[in-house]
Amino acid sequence: MSNIHVNRAGNSLGQFSLEEIKAGLASGQFLESDLGWREGMAEWKKLGAWPEMAGGGTGLVPPGGPGAGFGPAQIPQDKPSWENRQALGFVPSLVASVREILLEPADTFARLKTSGGLGAPVFFYVLLGSLGGAVGLIFQMVFQMGAMTAEFEKAGLPAGAGMMGVGVVLVLLPLILVVVLFVSSAFYHLSLWLVGCREKTFESTLRIVGYAFGASAILQVVPFCGGMAAPIWGLVALVFGFMKTNNLTTGKAVIAALLPMLLCCGLAIAAG
Repeated sequence: MSNIHVNRAGNSLGQFSLEEIKAGLASGQFLESDLGWREGMAEWKKLGAWPEMAGGGTGLVPPGGPGAGFGPAQIPQDKPSWENRQALGFVPSLVASVREILLEPADTFARLKTSGGLGAPVFFYVLLGSLGGAVGLIFQMVFQMGAMTAEFEKAGLPAGAGMMGVGVVLVLLPLILVVVLFVSSAFYHLSLWLVGCREKTFESTLRIVGYAFGASAILQVVPFCGGMAAPIWGLVALVFGFMKTNNLTTGKAVIAALLPMLLCCGLAIAAG
């Protein structure tokens, strides 16, 4: 049986056998709140929740302090790091995931699980999308306030109508983003089906879309060019996601990523 990786407050304590951890819990070397993981597990679990450890913990901190005397441990190699946020910590895993997806998309999506639930990618997408979208709206208001006020005055609306509208959008933004994610993922899933990728589930597609466009959404906090860079970088990450997760050629991945946008443009032209 493989050794168990132990983590405390985002810090690796080392790899230990089951017997060593039982003894450590009894002596106070380990805490029941410490996280443990071994090969084959889907996620980290508190040592106190392991059936094998029942009754072994004292909850005491080791004399040398947390992690004293232990070597570094390896953590599960799922990517992005957001998948391991329980062990790595909320903010560190969030920052690391943005970097991994935007700067190392090939390696990141090659190690992305195609299953594992929708909660993590949806949360990631909504969190960063809300932050990027809110900052983008604020930038737009600051730099276009004069023009907006003039337009509202021409229409006979109060000058504060723009502020009220932005406020309503900010409140509803998380809900809007959830709807956008599921609808766009449905279109991308159909697009993948059209290029011949019919083995993967909708869950797999949504996980790719959520991580690709969630990471790029944070670029909206950059004034002026951020709003244009975000969707472009997101499409690049999406192409890598389709290539690595669905084993597609570059050409098919590009087609799958662009088809929904081309379809929307075509419908807009036809409607006009």
